[in-house]
Amino acid sequence: MSVVWLTKAAHPHLVESDAGTIVNVTSTSVREAIDGLVLSNAVRRAVIGLMKTQAREWAPEVRANAVLPGAHETPRIQELVEASVERGEYDSYDEGLADWSADIPMDRVGQPRELGDAVAFLSSDRASFVNGVAMPVDGGRLRS
Repeated sequence: MSVVWLTKAAHPHLVESDAGTIVNVTSTSVREAIDGLVLSNAVRRAVIGLMKTQAREWAPEVRANAVLPGAHETPRIQELVEASVERGEYDSYDEGLADWSADIPMDRVGQPRELGDAVAFLSSDRASFVNGVAMPVDGGRLRS
């Protein structure tokens, strides 16, 4: 409900700003569910449903979009890879990170800045006709 409450509270300010845009950050799990994450998979899909509704009901004053990040080399990924190295699953951090990249056509995990660049684009005037989009930022991993 945090996304509902936040966007509802922000709506009048976004309308007044002449540059109203919302970019939700969810996950690629909205397209392909992740095993063992039932609640997270369901809630993230609900955010996309909300975004699609707001994109239609709040336009043209406010645009609503989402990014669906895949693996990015954030502190969380670093922590997971380092823990795997400590358990002996990999000989090095680079080997572990390469394993995270195995199913990504770009042959690497993303950098946080690349996700930020996608959010900045969707928030910019250059994306003024982009509304109601759930854009994967995953190096081409999604198959759906």
